[in-house]
Amino acid sequence: MTYYDILGLERTSSDSEIKKNYKKMALKWHPDKNNGNDEMFKKINEAYSVLSDPVKKRKYDSESRIIRITNSDVDALYATIFGSVEPEDAIFQMFSQMSIRRNNT
Repeated sequence: MTYYDILGLERTSSDSEIKKNYKKMALKWHPDKNNGNDEMFKKINEAYSVLSDPVKKRKYDSESRIIRITNSDVDALYATIFGSVEPEDAIFQMFSQMSIRRNNT
């Protein structure tokens, strides 16, 4: 979840939209409110502290464009290369084929 998601914003949101949504979300999730949530309130404040500061926002936006590799990405890569999602299976298949080739020569 990005800071934009936390505040219910698009990446193209203006400074006034950021401030408006921050106030709305802070009121909604304030720990002293009936349905408040302390963790969510902290995330909202953290998001606002970054998105409301032009220098921090620029850095955050540039860093968020970096490709993040997840476990599912690695699994998909193995499946593409070896035809199996499990790396152990792929390695076993590779060595099994090497063993068969040696025995046939």
